[in-house]
Amino acid sequence: MIDKRVSDNRALARRRWVFRMASFVSITAVILSFIVAWRRDAMVVDIHVRELSKPVESLQATFDEIGRLPAEVPELRNMRLAYYASDAERYYALHTDEPVILAALPTTSLLIWEDGRAIIIYHQGEFRAEWMPGSTYGPMRLRQEQAVETFQRERSEQPIILP
Repeated sequence: MIDKRVSDNRALARRRWVFRMASFVSITAVILSFIVAWRRDAMVVDIHVRELSKPVESLQATFDEIGRLPAEVPELRNMRLAYYASDAERYYALHTDEPVILAALPTTSLLIWEDGRAIIIYHQGEFRAEWMPGSTYGPMRLRQEQAVETFQRERSEQPIILP
């Protein structure tokens, strides 16, 4: 009778130990997977933003030299751009106090962070590369397009002034 109770207690203790260890291993695996995915997203974002650093330097040097935003940037020619500013947008950028998106890479899918894209922004004579989530990029591009249209309309309504 006592032997049966002792073996039942040992079996119960073993089952509890197996359950605790399985729980511990499962929770640890989930936490480590989350950390790895988070780190992967951070690295992808950093790589894409750094990919635009050379074109940003080239844009800044060209702008400092000629005082205009170039129609073409040699460093961007080999990149897979999803967007580069039109003539009207580049002209608008020179005449506004708001930041203007000049170039954007295609949307990048991330595991944990929100999907987004690396972009080049021009603001008051300075260029910078940064990451922008998709929920911010879409509305900002739409606002920018509307502002450019309004700017162009106002410009076309003004009389032509000859030198």
